[in-house]
Amino acid sequence: MRRSIQFALVVALILLTPMRAAAHCPLCTVGAGVLAIGAGAIGVQYGVIGVFIGAFSIAISLWINNLLKRQYIKYQAILIASSSFILTIFPLQRILADYTSIYVDYSGSYGSLLNRTYLVDKFIIGAIVGAIVLAVAPNISKYITAIYGGKKILRQNLITTIGLLIIFGIIFQFLS
Repeated sequence: MRRSIQFALVVALILLTPMRAAAHCPLCTVGAGVLAIGAGAIGVQYGVIGVFIGAFSIAISLWINNLLKRQYIKYQAILIASSSFILTIFPLQRILADYTSIYVDYSGSYGSLLNRTYLVDKFIIGAIVGAIVLAVAPNISKYITAIYGGKKILRQNLITTIGLLIIFGIIFQFLS
């Protein structure tokens, strides 16, 4: 009981703290991390945790890239994001691996490229989806702003990002 009250207070403090507007802010990063921890605490599947951890790794990398005042090397943001993703996801993959099989039967005899059974790690797929969702969320938020004539609601970027992550997490939970 005491731990849940502490968790609620931390989340409330994070949500009520004023912030500077940024494409990938510390608040989104912390939100993705909190969702990953919360998902693990309530026993959801590893694919869902992968969605949140994948988003967290990309949010951290983009936040670090925004802290740098200038671009030191060509493709710096992509390099930092890729490094962060690889260094976050692959060590955790050993702990959170959840394999499933996908049977593909399009053409040819069994064993050909389009007719075989593939082994897929749900955690890795979830992490890739989470990274893509986090990368696309600011553009969706801008699109929503454009639809409503340039008006934003308070913490619209955060709501869009966390909302999309929760939606994809629910989809992964029920598809697995």
